[in-house]
Amino acid sequence: MHSIWLWLGCAVLGAVLFGIWRFYRLLKRIVPPGMTIRQFAKKCGEDGYLPPPPNEEAVRFMHRSSKFMARFLPGKITVVNPENLNPPGPCVITPNHGSAMDPRLFPVIMDGALRFMAARGVFTTFAPVGAMVAACGGFPANLDPGRGRAAAENAVNIVTSRQKLIMFPEGWAWLDGVVHEFKTGAVRIAKEAGARLNEPVYLVPVYIRYGKYPGKWILRFPPPVQYGIVFTLWPIFRRGVTMVVGKPIAHTELPEEAHEATEFLRKKVIELDPNPYKELRPR
Repeated sequence: MHSIWLWLGCAVLGAVLFGIWRFYRLLKRIVPPGMTIRQFAKKCGEDGYLPPPPNEEAVRFMHRSSKFMARFLPGKITVVNPENLNPPGPCVITPNHGSAMDPRLFPVIMDGALRFMAARGVFTTFAPVGAMVAACGGFPANLDPGRGRAAAENAVNIVTSRQKLIMFPEGWAWLDGVVHEFKTGAVRIAKEAGARLNEPVYLVPVYIRYGKYPGKWILRFPPPVQYGIVFTLWPIFRRGVTMVVGKPIAHTELPEEAHEATEFLRKKVIELDPNPYKELRPR
C-alpha cells in the first residue's frame, strides 16, 4: 500500500516538474530578444512599459492554449457577425467583460497577433504568468484614478501601428451578468489615434453572453476569489457563450464629449445582447 502512494507521489511530482520545465522553455522562446525572463517580468509590471508585439511562437501558443481552455469553460462558442471584427481601418474592439475567460475567446475566433490592455495586477501578482501574458500580446494598465495615461499612450501607439487592440471598457471582469459603467479610455484612445492618423479609427462593439452567471452574490468576494469559485465550479458554468459583433463605429461618429461618447458606446454594446430578457437591469 505504501509503495502505491509513493509511486503516485513520485508521478505527481514528476508531472509538476515537467510542467515547470515546459513553461520555462516556452518563456525563453517568447520573451523579447536580449532580455532574460526575470528582466522581462520586472519590466512588465512597470507603468508605461509596452512589450513588443508577440512573436510567431507566442501567437501560436496563445491560439492553441485559448482553444484548449475554451473546451472546458465555456464550451461551445457561437459568433454572430464575425465579419465585423475586420473593419476597413485601424480599430479598438470593445466587449463587455463578464468573465475572466473573455480575453481567451478572441484568439479562438480571430487569426494573427492580438494586443490586450490588462490590469497591472495581472502582471505583478505572479511574475512568470505576467511575463507570459505580456509576451502573448498583453500590456499593463494602472486602473487607479488618474494613473492610466501611460497605458492610454501605449494603446494609441498600438492602434496607429495598425495592430488590433482589444479593450474591456468596464475595467475588471464583473461576474454578476450586468454590463457595468464604462471607463472613457476606449473612446479617448480611438479619437486620439484617429487625429494622429488623420483617418477613421473604428470601435467594434461586442456583447459576450454566457449561458450561466454566478449572480450578484459573488461580488461580495474579492476578484481573485470570484475567479477561483468560477474556475472550481466550471462544470456548472460550462453552458456555452454567444458573441455578437456589432457594426464598427468610426470615431468621427461619436459624440464630442468623452463621457457622452462612452455612454453611446455602452448602449451600442448592450443593444447586441442576444438574450436581453436575461439581462439584469444595468446600474
